[in-house]
Amino acid sequence: MTVEIANYTNIPECAEIEFAFLSGLLKQNDKYYDVCDIVKPEYFYNPVNGLCYEVIGKIINQGMCADKITLQDFMKNSVALSANDGVDYLDFIISSLVCYTNLKTYAEQIREFYIRRQYGYLADAIKDGVQKPLIELPNDEFGLLMGQKFTAIESIKDTTEESSVGDAFDSCVREIEEDMRNKENGKTSKILTEISEVDHFIGGFTGGQLITVGAGTRIGKSVFALTVAVNVARQKKEVLFCSLEMSINDLTKRLIARETSISTHLIHGESLNPAQLRNILEASDDIKSLPLLLSDDGNVSLLKLRSKALRKKRRSGLDLLIVDYLQLLVPSYGKEMNRNLEISKISRGLKMLAKELNIPIIALSQLSREVDKRQGNRPRLSDLRESGTIEQDSDIVILLFREHEYMKYEAPEKGSKEYYQHIEELYKIEDKAEINIAKNRNGITGIARVRYDSTRLVFEDHPIGKGE
Repeated sequence: MTVEIANYTNIPECAEIEFAFLSGLLKQNDKYYDVCDIVKPEYFYNPVNGLCYEVIGKIINQGMCADKITLQDFMKNSVALSANDGVDYLDFIISSLVCYTNLKTYAEQIREFYIRRQYGYLADAIKDGVQKPLIELPNDEFGLLMGQKFTAIESIKDTTEESSVGDAFDSCVREIEEDMRNKENGKTSKILTEISEVDHFIGGFTGGQLITVGAGTRIGKSVFALTVAVNVARQKKEVLFCSLEMSINDLTKRLIARETSISTHLIHGESLNPAQLRNILEASDDIKSLPLLLSDDGNVSLLKLRSKALRKKRRSGLDLLIVDYLQLLVPSYGKEMNRNLEISKISRGLKMLAKELNIPIIALSQLSREVDKRQGNRPRLSDLRESGTIEQDSDIVILLFREHEYMKYEAPEKGSKEYYQHIEELYKIEDKAEINIAKNRNGITGIARVRYDSTRLVFEDHPIGKGE
């Protein structure tokens, strides 16, 4: 995306580098494939140079030799070249001084000058935009537009190169050796949930992973996310929890319930006694010391989420990002007519953000209503709502299930023998939960049977180890 504003002056450019680069390519065609992923024709300040570069690429890709003769022949009908004295211009390019070992450096400099110009054009666009009336360009629309342009410029910097299998192998071995040393010293570079069976299956979250957590209504997606957030923060790792549904006040009250074992309905109401209040105040230091940042902005796009995460990472570091929940994220580039396509873009955007920041991202997701109609009500991968690409983009998919939440609505007639049997059965399963590792790209899958504490609102290891 290129933003051109006419009043931008002192434009960064270097004609000598562009000429030297083209001269080098014409004399050493074999270097073209070393630089073609770095420079695009539009990166040249002089459009004629960009056109020459584009034609050189076409000639080489056709298996021909790109030199003055072939370039002149391919460009004989070029109005732009004719306007610049045609053959003389090509002679000037070829005669330019060039250090052949510097072609890649020339390419990188051309790209860097282009990026600098785009920042300049963007600065003028911002200056022009802030002077427009709010009714003509509202702040939200203005911020989104500028954010899109900034992201487009930033994406130019992405020049990820291929790696030989030898280099990849060496890097992999170094990582394995580091993990072994960390294990011997009782440390780990992985992000652990501190729920034993879950960590057994997953082995810890790693940078670049997208972890999707799905569950039906009332099962406890947010409870699971906050459980993991606090457990990770207690490992002295920086966590950003973005809730698009709950307020910071509600999240904090859940933290208080977890730490004090005081039911949230008491904390939300006016039924606390002095002893319970003292209990809350005594827990304040533990809660306030957690490296956990909460956000309750309910109108968050991927661009805005990226901005929040980058700001957190620059200020104090960032080890884990949690989004509650995926379907509430606002598309960054306008609303799609197709909801499936919209969700696909969001899930893919979250995966790319995880790779960019090199952190794991946990995204909560709604499930299809089909899970409520199914006998047994256990969720499946196919229940991920509105888009199959959520599963494709996710490295790990976790599905939560609590039978108690479904069974309590199926009570027989009150007072009957079956009713009391039902109540007894409900009591037995009240604290039981299943955490199904339904997809694990780099490990094993399986079901972790854990305890759900409805008072403290937390998932944790079952007191008898693996449940009943």
